[in-house]
Amino acid sequence: MSNEDIEVEEEEIEVKKFFYEKFWNPKPEVPLRTIVKATLTIFSFPISLIILSTHYPFYQSILLSFAPTCLLLSLFSSRFRKPFRTILSKKRVGEEFVEVNPLKDLSFYFYKNIEDVLFVKSGLNLIAYAGLEVVQVPIGVRGNFEGFIRSIYAEKIPIIYFYQHEPIGEEKIPHMAEISREARNTMRKMEKSELRNFILRLGGVWKAKILLITRSKALGLFRTSRVAEQLAENVKSNIKKIEAIFASVFPHCKLEILRGLELEGAIRCVLTGEEYI
Repeated sequence: MSNEDIEVEEEEIEVKKFFYEKFWNPKPEVPLRTIVKATLTIFSFPISLIILSTHYPFYQSILLSFAPTCLLLSLFSSRFRKPFRTILSKKRVGEEFVEVNPLKDLSFYFYKNIEDVLFVKSGLNLIAYAGLEVVQVPIGVRGNFEGFIRSIYAEKIPIIYFYQHEPIGEEKIPHMAEISREARNTMRKMEKSELRNFILRLGGVWKAKILLITRSKALGLFRTSRVAEQLAENVKSNIKKIEAIFASVFPHCKLEILRGLELEGAIRCVLTGEEYI
């Protein structure tokens, strides 16, 4: 092959590359679910107009027919909901502060006698939460966090891993019951600066909370009781799997299922940032 042929071939490759990069834009396949939503939204107006025109004057029928169309748009389209959420979620507190997306529309519920599942009503959605707290972590025991995440992914379980750290002041550490008596006596004999340097070399002493939380969400507009029971069953099953997986990769750690006010406090901490410790 001559040099001229090679140059021509390279030029053809560059032309094809330019064409595919600039002009070739294959259209992705539209999911059936999206087609159904679009069809319902489009035909909701004429169907509503035909039905309402038999009971109301024509101009009133036109106005009322927009209601189901707007309702379907708000259910199916997040872009349609966003402007209204932005407007309704802003409240002026003063010249310097603007409140954005307040959590005042969130309501917390327990269903019947189920204490280990907390329900949160957010708009039209009903969300169920269940959680675990790691209450004991032995010193010197290392687990396999990557193995834990890998196993959770294999089970396709949604999880919120929450780790809250609070530093403890040096003056309180020598009096903590969690520290051995020998270590407490040694620290009490130290000067303030010496004690501070000693604790810094240890990496500090922290009060911590480790929470493992899972959730399940569904539209809670119709048949709320049945939806709540199904969501509770889902999160209970998932939290048992999380507990088993965590215990297998972090041996000797002690776990407790969150119930009642402890569960409510943990979920409130995760959602709002309130102190849980």
